[in-house]
Amino acid sequence: GNDRVIESLYKSTFAYCASYVLKNEGSREDAKDAFQRAFMVLVEKAKDEGFEIKHNLKSYLYGITRYIWIGEIEKRKRQRDLSTSTQEEAEESIFFGEEDMKESEKQMIDSTAQKK
Repeated sequence: GNDRVIESLYKSTFAYCASYVLKNEGSREDAKDAFQRAFMVLVEKAKDEGFEIKHNLKSYLYGITRYIWIGEIEKRKRQRDLSTSTQEEAEESIFFGEEDMKESEKQMIDSTAQKK
């Protein structure tokens, strides 16, 4: 009954919805994940008594998949930016650490020379 309807809907709409993810920096695995999340949103929404789809079901799932994927792209960009800035800070820290070490070594050499 319902399982066949769900399976049929899934099979008939997946490729269409996945196309957005694949065209926008996503892998097939990303497309599966985004579509499954979109499908779960549909299932949850369908439980609401007043829920109705004003558009084609395929377009509705496409819209949800698109929205989910845009959010994922933004999340990944923030993670990349954070990772890049953390890497730059680490490199600066290493660089300034070397400079500080060289300065302290100079001071130690100077103080040793002065004692003689």
